[in-house]
Amino acid sequence: HPHIARLLDGGVTGDGTPYLVLEHVEGVPVDQWRRDRNAGDRELIELMRKICGAVEYLHQNLVVHRDLKPANILVTPEGEPKLLDFGTARLLESAVLSGATRTTFPMMTLRYASPEQLRGLAGSTRSDVYALGVILYELLTGRWPYGEATASEAGCITAVLESEPARPTAAAGGRRLDADIASILLKAIEKDPERRYGSVAQFAADLGRYLTGEAVEARAAGALYRVGKFARRHWAAVGVAAAFVATLAAATVMSVRQVRIAERERAVMQEIASFTENLLGASQGITPIANRGRDLKLVEILDQAANSVGAKFQDRPAVEAGLQATLGGSYMALGLYEQAKPHVERAAQLALPLYGEVHPLGARVLKLRGRLRMSAGDFEAGERDLRAGLTSSPDPFTRSYLAEAVWRQGRVREAREHLVQAHAGMLGQFGREHTATATMLNNIGVMDDDLGDAMSAEQRFREAADVLRRQPGPPPLLFYPLMGIQRAHLFRGELAEARAVAEEAYQVALKTAGESSRNAAAGLLAVAVVKAHQGERDAAAMSREALERTRRAFPAGHIEIARALTGRGRVLLLSRRWAEAESALREALAIARQRYPDPNWRTAEATALLGAALLGQGRKEAGRELLDSGYQEIAKVLPGEHPRVMELDRMRRELR
Repeated sequence: HPHIARLLDGGVTGDGTPYLVLEHVEGVPVDQWRRDRNAGDRELIELMRKICGAVEYLHQNLVVHRDLKPANILVTPEGEPKLLDFGTARLLESAVLSGATRTTFPMMTLRYASPEQLRGLAGSTRSDVYALGVILYELLTGRWPYGEATASEAGCITAVLESEPARPTAAAGGRRLDADIASILLKAIEKDPERRYGSVAQFAADLGRYLTGEAVEARAAGALYRVGKFARRHWAAVGVAAAFVATLAAATVMSVRQVRIAERERAVMQEIASFTENLLGASQGITPIANRGRDLKLVEILDQAANSVGAKFQDRPAVEAGLQATLGGSYMALGLYEQAKPHVERAAQLALPLYGEVHPLGARVLKLRGRLRMSAGDFEAGERDLRAGLTSSPDPFTRSYLAEAVWRQGRVREAREHLVQAHAGMLGQFGREHTATATMLNNIGVMDDDLGDAMSAEQRFREAADVLRRQPGPPPLLFYPLMGIQRAHLFRGELAEARAVAEEAYQVALKTAGESSRNAAAGLLAVAVVKAHQGERDAAAMSREALERTRRAFPAGHIEIARALTGRGRVLLLSRRWAEAESALREALAIARQRYPDPNWRTAEATALLGAALLGQGRKEAGRELLDSGYQEIAKVLPGEHPRVMELDRMRRELR
């Protein structure tokens, strides 16, 4: 998330203290930023809505922060917030409480802790709502809701548990605070969690309604209040003459209808938030660092929720649709696509008839289903879903997924156009040094390589790698440009350089995704290919292991399996194991022909290498025919000076 500091690493020190490593954020705490900038009320509220978006993202991914405070929210020189320090309170708590200096309370900042936390209950999503409310109260008024802040634990706890917060009337700097925003603040910091906003999303939505002049949920408002808010928003239509009374009445009817629709939507969101909050409550004690970054306890909690959500909300399809989408997206984030499938499909079955494709939930479900279908190798269906989701809710990330779906079907130029648009969007949103922007640059390089411009491709790979290497971590996406760079070295015969970069890519994959990941399989194969060129005997065994990992990671017939088979075929050819190479390359060619019926360098490469395998077995006529056929096919789609074309031409001349 653009407003959450990225988690890079974690572990336990020699003395047993757990730690997290986060990206470095160039910024100042939000309260200092407000003072330095002398920010106005609207600017502060807009900033808080961005912060709410980050916290809501955490909640959607089953993480409760539990220690929100100004020091944990930095604001960059560009005015963008960054949320950090989530999870450390729980990590440190066990270390602190196990020693002699046992404290009364878990690690939290009492000034921003909710009443239920101070009573010893576990923090929940509504505790985060409370903390955000206190932070915004202080930013707008310059004061703590309970008067003068006390330095003692006892004084702070007594104030929060026993005193009522002062109604905010005066803003920092002497400005009068609007009654609507005052009501929003008080609702966010209600002592009874049930009377607070049910979710951070609801809090943010009310702030948004305030900014646009709509009636806010926090006001105990009747029709007169709502009509008044409508009139102020549409003052030109209301006017001062009696002739506009009828128009106002008609507009009021429409406004009331819209309010009722919005209230139904909020009721649905309330139920979704309540279920998610209970789910999060079951997750107390989960450690953020386990099983190479994925905690199996979290998977167990998702499984429990998956088993209950259908029965619990069978008569409330709107609520079930939102929860099924959340469960499906959570499984996908963990790489568990098979577990995600029934939830995404159920969400689509419910949400699309209810809302259609233009509703935010409908668009979200389409994007999830499109990505899920792509992961199974159904790129045509994935493209349809992603196009529909992008039309309803455009964003550069969805466009990048659409580019992959198009590319996998062989429409390289169209894919490149999508990636250029995605890169432009990310450049404007995040800047040149961001991981997402660099990754899109790498992907454009992949398209350039497919289109025959190897020089441009390598330049983009190197630019992307330079940006990603400057990120701490390293980031997982550094793997991809490294793979492009090592291929460029390999084609030029620079074996030492190719091996060094291939091994770097493999280590990045191991560190960031784990040994069983798709990236680790591809990285291991790249190392095996280079080692085979260097004549090392263990290359064949490494290529077999890489192929087995790829088969476990992808469904049968996936194009990535064809790529792994082609790589293993190369290794076996270099090891002069002709019959084994033939078997691997025939399977690779069959998959590639199915996925790419038109001339394509992948099918051409597999065809030519298969010809080489036959020649190695003495089957000269059939081998030469396949080798020539592969060369002619690749010459149709890539220029003569492209390394892939030159390689096949050299092979054809040497083996004739």
